[in-house]
Amino acid sequence: MSLKRHFRSIVTAALILMCGPLAVAGFSVEPYLGYGRGTLDSSLDTDFSFVAAGARVGYGMLGFTGGLDIFKSLTGSFEDDQNDKGDYDVISASVFASYTFPILLRVYAGYTFHYENELDYDSPLFQTSETEGDGGYYLGVGYTGLPFVAVNLEYRVNDFDKQTFENGSSSDLSDTDDSFFMLSVSLPFDF
Repeated sequence: MSLKRHFRSIVTAALILMCGPLAVAGFSVEPYLGYGRGTLDSSLDTDFSFVAAGARVGYGMLGFTGGLDIFKSLTGSFEDDQNDKGDYDVISASVFASYTFPILLRVYAGYTFHYENELDYDSPLFQTSETEGDGGYYLGVGYTGLPFVAVNLEYRVNDFDKQTFENGSSSDLSDTDDSFFMLSVSLPFDF
């Protein structure tokens, strides 16, 4: 057997071993717990932070996965430019696409089709307000080298349509958006 033929056999075996785990097709479920921190840009710039739980559910093959990503804050707080503070709550629903490299790295992007947050002021002088949006995006990168666990970093931007107050009044928020980073730990399962 020639040296060229041995080399070709070794390269073929290496490619099969490297790509074999990625060639599996099936459902993917990935629950996660994350910490987010960012800014709501409106007439008053508001800094917020939260802890959230969520899940990505989808279908994948050959390293690519697509599906639905939903999360809800478990706890959160905010402070605006005038030092008014309170509780912050957020709910998000998105579609995503990701690719997992054979080198323990995953990249993903998503489009947010539903996003709402609630600012519940500590002061009784302010009404609780809820903002809703239907457009946004996010980009993320994940390290998948740990057993059973992935560590992810995301950057998310969301646009808002309207703000509704406790008394039922509302206002247009066409020039308002928020942006935040979220660090999360997830447990990816593929079936």
